[in-house]
Amino acid sequence: MPIDKAKIMAAEGKPVTFTYPTRRGVRRSRGVLRSRRIAWADRKPRKGGALYADVGDIITFEGRREPRLRIGYYLRGPDGTQRWGSQTTITERLLIWRRILPALRRAMNEAGRM
Repeated sequence: MPIDKAKIMAAEGKPVTFTYPTRRGVRRSRGVLRSRRIAWADRKPRKGGALYADVGDIITFEGRREPRLRIGYYLRGPDGTQRWGSQTTITERLLIWRRILPALRRAMNEAGRM
């Protein structure tokens, strides 16, 4: 059974909430998932029967000018249940991603030479 793309894409336009610790206690940020792109990690189940679909989300937050990019994934387990699989995600301003991506590209090139 494949991953349900419509279910993954149904999150576009919906609210998102982030909870994270600060020096003054826990803070909550509310935003809206504006855009989602899927990068199919698997087309066939991995050993153990799970399928994965990585997602890149553009999220806008109240009171913030620059949107954020969040990377996460969905999985469909061997039992057929499809769910958000990311226990933690990286969510950064686009400015920060412009610094991260070249560093990742260099790391991948170095790993390819090993």
